[in-house]
Amino acid sequence: MSIEGLRIFKSRHDPVTTLDRAGAASNTLVVFSSDNGPWYQGSAGPLRGRKGSTWEGGQRVPFIARFPGRIPRGKVSHGVAGVMDLHPTIAKLCGAEARNPFDGVDIWPLLTAKQPALEREAFLSLCGERKTQERIAHTLKTGKPLRN
Repeated sequence: MSIEGLRIFKSRHDPVTTLDRAGAASNTLVVFSSDNGPWYQGSAGPLRGRKGSTWEGGQRVPFIARFPGRIPRGKVSHGVAGVMDLHPTIAKLCGAEARNPFDGVDIWPLLTAKQPALEREAFLSLCGERKTQERIAHTLKTGKPLRN
């Protein structure tokens, strides 16, 4: 679809209504989310921090998923999940096998309200020198510092 076609489409229909009208909603997972908290123009409401910070306001974002007949309507989850969890979740839903390990985990049990939370390892993302990253990751995983 061309950019102009997309503009016309979006001005006339929202994607969810279009899926419903086409009879494709029961076979389509729709997700709305963001990758991080607001920049200076936005507000994190009562949460401290913004984009780029490790405070909750810089990390916590809306995540809305719709899959009629598969995800219960109106359920709210307080489990921890992120955009990086979409890849393994969608891959599993499609029956695909991962060629490379994922950073995320399958969050289908959260989305379907089968589990209130998931067991998961801490995901550590660091900027800086690779050797420092490896040392910190090793210490977190084993509980013992890595010596040079």
